[in-house]
Amino acid sequence: MTNHYKTLGVPNYAPVEEIKTAYRKLSKKFHPDVNDGDKFFEERFKEIQSAYEILNNPAKKARLDSFLRGEQADNQYQSSHKSQTDHTHTAKPNSEHKARTPKDILSLCSDIRKRVVKAGRSQINETGLYHSLSELLNDDTINFLLSYGDVKTNKLLMNEVLICCSYIDYNKAEKLIIRLAKIAGSDNQAIILLRNYSKKLKRMNVMFRYRHLVFGAAIIIFVIVVLGISSLFSGSAPSSSAATATSTPQNGDLNNSFSGVNNNVDPTPEEQLNTAKNKLVAAGWEEQNVDNGQLPTCYNFKPKRGEIKNYLEVHVGGGTDVAVKVMNSETGKCVRFVFVNSGTTYKITNIPEGIYYLKLAYGKEWYSKVENGLCVGKFLRNPIYEKGQDLMDFNVQPIEGGVNVPSFELKLDVIASDVSNSFNSQNISEEGFNE
Repeated sequence: MTNHYKTLGVPNYAPVEEIKTAYRKLSKKFHPDVNDGDKFFEERFKEIQSAYEILNNPAKKARLDSFLRGEQADNQYQSSHKSQTDHTHTAKPNSEHKARTPKDILSLCSDIRKRVVKAGRSQINETGLYHSLSELLNDDTINFLLSYGDVKTNKLLMNEVLICCSYIDYNKAEKLIIRLAKIAGSDNQAIILLRNYSKKLKRMNVMFRYRHLVFGAAIIIFVIVVLGISSLFSGSAPSSSAATATSTPQNGDLNNSFSGVNNNVDPTPEEQLNTAKNKLVAAGWEEQNVDNGQLPTCYNFKPKRGEIKNYLEVHVGGGTDVAVKVMNSETGKCVRFVFVNSGTTYKITNIPEGIYYLKLAYGKEWYSKVENGLCVGKFLRNPIYEKGQDLMDFNVQPIEGGVNVPSFELKLDVIASDVSNSFNSQNISEEGFNE
């Protein structure tokens, strides 16, 4: 039975006046009309209405109170007899849950997440993954987690499931996120974070789904431009109609364009590079010789270091230098910004606990300048900017006999004008990288 007191964020057995006050406050906050009809808020609003309907009905409220008192008695029974059983922190004796504690459910979610991350997106059966998580997070499990009240473990569990959600279609992921919102109960901050993650996941999913279409359109445009340029330099004579349309020159000498000789010589690659450098310098950019390590804090970020000894080890191939931004997925803020030269390895250590994605810039010859009091950076030669789609969970994971400190390894390279990396990513603009 669902604990509707938790849904409204009031204590068990709260009086009707307190229940009504909480209902009015929550219904105003989560009403779809004030949240642009967002489905996430709509589902939450329905739960709030359902909880109030039951708690405002004396008979239904009495049945719930009776159930909660019985559950409390069962928990006291378990506590007084735990020396006679091998099960610690079990649910009530007649519980139909196979998991004994929220940590058992967390362990199952962690196992699924590890296998998903190890396999990678291309090897994942999205439908199978969705059904596995959906069965695991059924109504009985959600009610069990709410009644147990282990908020910290519930948050760790939600993090594990959210990582898995980034590997499946958004429509399926949204259903799982709605279930996670139920687990969040009255934790409104967690619900808002889930909603924001849902929106971000939707944007990433749309970009990933139509990436081939965008790439195909880019190729078509490229072909059209090339064919257009080729026709300009094909040497074909203009049609008679075009010649007729040309205006008659005034009296005097004709210019050298009538001689049939092209005096324009294409600049060499070196000349083009020097021209590009001169333009950058004129616009206030300065070339920087950067060693491996942390970039200056003027690059619109505040470096944050955690106390956990974790790391992100970045291996860069011989074809490019790389600038790496470590971005907090919840706040969208950069916590570390490092530069790694080609053919080297750099280890980013002591990353604060949380879930992160990466922004990457590949290229050669790093330039920077100050805009509005902040540094911005770019590569002059062969620049490529990307945003990682995979999430890295740096939250410490509880395991039997201790904790697991997650760390990651990343391999980056540019081969034949293409990017090779060990995770999923999407191209972004130079402005998007510097945000």
